[in-house]
Amino acid sequence: MNYFGTVSLFNGALALLTGLYVLFKNRHNLLYVSFATFAINIAFWAIFYSLWQSQDTKSSALFSIRLAMLACYYIPFTFLWFVSHLTETERVRRLFPFCWIVPVFFSLFAFSELNVKDVVARLYFRYWPEPGFLMHVFVLIFFTLVVYSLFMLFKNWFQSTGLRRWQLRWITITILLAWGGGSTNWFLWYNIPIAPLPNFFVGIFFILIAYALIQRQLFDVDTLADYVHEAKLSALGILAASMFHEIRSPLFVARGYAESLLNEIQKAVPLAGGAPLDSKSREKLEKVLVQIDRASTFAQRFLDLSKPSGGHKEFEEVWLSKMAENVLALVGYSLERDKISIQNQINPEARVYADRMDLEEILFNLVTNAYQAMKAGGQLRIVDERLNGHVRIFVSDTGLGIPANRIKRIFDPFVSHDKEKGTGLGLYIVKKLVERNRGSIKVVSQIGKGTTFQIDLPAGQEAPLRGIKGVLQ
Repeated sequence: MNYFGTVSLFNGALALLTGLYVLFKNRHNLLYVSFATFAINIAFWAIFYSLWQSQDTKSSALFSIRLAMLACYYIPFTFLWFVSHLTETERVRRLFPFCWIVPVFFSLFAFSELNVKDVVARLYFRYWPEPGFLMHVFVLIFFTLVVYSLFMLFKNWFQSTGLRRWQLRWITITILLAWGGGSTNWFLWYNIPIAPLPNFFVGIFFILIAYALIQRQLFDVDTLADYVHEAKLSALGILAASMFHEIRSPLFVARGYAESLLNEIQKAVPLAGGAPLDSKSREKLEKVLVQIDRASTFAQRFLDLSKPSGGHKEFEEVWLSKMAENVLALVGYSLERDKISIQNQINPEARVYADRMDLEEILFNLVTNAYQAMKAGGQLRIVDERLNGHVRIFVSDTGLGIPANRIKRIFDPFVSHDKEKGTGLGLYIVKKLVERNRGSIKVVSQIGKGTTFQIDLPAGQEAPLRGIKGVLQ
């Protein structure tokens, strides 16, 4: 076997072993599966390439290269699939099922002259493939997809930070070696006298990937996320203390002015215009005071959440239906404006033992998340059921849905589904508040169909059994 056959067999063995290792490490994660598929396709291409280099007759060489190209037709598409999962480029992943049609189409003509027309002598090769008409089309698609995928890698590399940046940098630089070496095989197809001597860089890529997998836990999304999560929590304590200090003073001043104005009104002291405020204005001013207190309480509670102790909780029996009505009234204008219908199906007898302010904050955040997910209108539904001494609350929307790869980290701080407006703290706070009220929360979602949050809280007095069992099944 010559140099090119030996190198190719070496590349194929490394690619196959790396791909199988990644696949068996986590076959349920599409990032792992997409990389393994990409690696295994390269492996088959390289192994059959090695077989082609060892042939002594024209017919067997033609058959072998056509067999090798059968795997090659899938390589740029599987590479795009892998990169779309690595960079979390949702629009590419949605289109990928349709992309399978293209390599399947080329595969149908794998053993015809439309793809590989013949094998001829080129440079110091006895049997080098000559392209057919369809091969020109494939080469154009091949380089278009590779360049676009590399562009996504570079873009995300420079936009990312920390361990995520290291991960993307490592993959981008090493994959450039692989494509730089492997792409030299195309020169002789078009009679350009450049031999594919750098083909061994394909194997170097898989050696470096294997090293990073074993020594640096590359692709281990959970490990990377845990490191980031710890750093976020550390920063969160500093943020909470700073926020409380900065917000408390202006809120104190605003409350002082509002109370002074309200006292003047109650004493019937005329304003500068000569007439006292009417009852509706007094009511609005009282609501301003309530919201100032709410903001102040929220700032204090956020500070408490960043501490291990969590602060003191005043549990009481809260009527759930009344709480839901109050929350929906706060966002009623936004819901009506965005053409979102409301189904408040809370049992009028349902009661929970919880901190009243916490419960209001929980529902407010979930309702706000729901209507923000329904950009073009939809339906917001709040339902309860009684189960084993708990009240189970469902908050559902018919919005965009949450991608499966984000569900596991949806309650982490600074993880926002709304890249433009979200801070990434809303659901983190919700989870902390639910847990400190002796409850639990979980979520299910389907892209294009919507999201449902389920909250379990200790029940108050007995209420009739009702609900929507099976919502999260």
